[in-house]
Amino acid sequence: MRTMLTILPYAGLILTTVSTIWGLTHELYTRNENNERRLTKAGRHSIAFALLGLFISLNTAVLKTVTDNQDKAEAKAADDRKRQEDALEKIASQQREETLARQTQEKIDRKANEQQKLEIEGFSRTERLAREQMLAEVQRAAESAEHAQKIISDLDRSLHPLFPIKIHATFQADLREPLYAAYRERLIKAAPADEESPWPELGPDTSLFPDRNRERYAFNLLMAPPQMSVFLVRNPAESPGSFEKKEPDLNFVLKSTAPDPPLPVGKRPSPRPKIDREYGFSKVGVVSIHFPTETISKPDYSNGQIVSDLDLLGARMKIEISRWFTLSLISIELPGGREIQLGQNEEKKDFERSEAGNHMI
Repeated sequence: MRTMLTILPYAGLILTTVSTIWGLTHELYTRNENNERRLTKAGRHSIAFALLGLFISLNTAVLKTVTDNQDKAEAKAADDRKRQEDALEKIASQQREETLARQTQEKIDRKANEQQKLEIEGFSRTERLAREQMLAEVQRAAESAEHAQKIISDLDRSLHPLFPIKIHATFQADLREPLYAAYRERLIKAAPADEESPWPELGPDTSLFPDRNRERYAFNLLMAPPQMSVFLVRNPAESPGSFEKKEPDLNFVLKSTAPDPPLPVGKRPSPRPKIDREYGFSKVGVVSIHFPTETISKPDYSNGQIVSDLDLLGARMKIEISRWFTLSLISIELPGGREIQLGQNEEKKDFERSEAGNHMI
């Protein structure tokens, strides 16, 4: 295949050259009594040479594309094999560690059985000293095994860091309050009558968005920050109600949903970057607000209990938002491409609002 890719371009060039020389050295057409041109046999040969050169050039491009695709497939297959080999090596390492821990435990059990036998049969002062020395050695061996296991566990956690993470959130604004009744009715009337009709756009620059003066309550609601904060506890109590009594191990704030910080008197606020929210609404007047994906490089607080995505197993998450909004979807992308999606709609409900009214657990 590669030999053909090397030869074919030259072959096409040679045929094109032959066609040109042939056209220059032969009469390509004649004229009849009506002064109309007619191709001669040499003219047809010249055209045939040119078409054959074009055909060879096109085939060269096709063959090059096929060869490039084959090279990419082979490179991907080699990368997949490398990943499989790394995974198998990790599994083998874990098995070796488990075997070492099991052998250490068996040694401890044997020493404990020997100790019990000595207590039953009785022993002298020398024997008691020997027994105490033996127990001390067993204790040191157990502590060494526990320390080695902790080092292995910490190393494994360091290979799977939790940050940076990417978060995408979608909120719903509740317009059922009487303050928003007029705007909600306008939204319901703007909804198309059937699924085939185009759905009108909703955004700050569209006429369907609340008017700042006539519909200021609805305008302020849709422009307000949801103020989303995430709290995680690695070993929570069984009852969700007891979550409030336990200090979180980690928490972070979604900066794009946070309000402007308070300023001292007389100081003007610095301009904030524009947040490209996307709005949508349903036929019943419920407004959805989609925030752009935000990358969080490090938590706002951490006590070191949750530093790896392995620590998330069994952990409980609490999401705190403004009481005027409901969290409908959150997508958390972890390093390595793994993703956690939680949501609530008519088909599923991954979290619920707490009695406090501003917590999603």
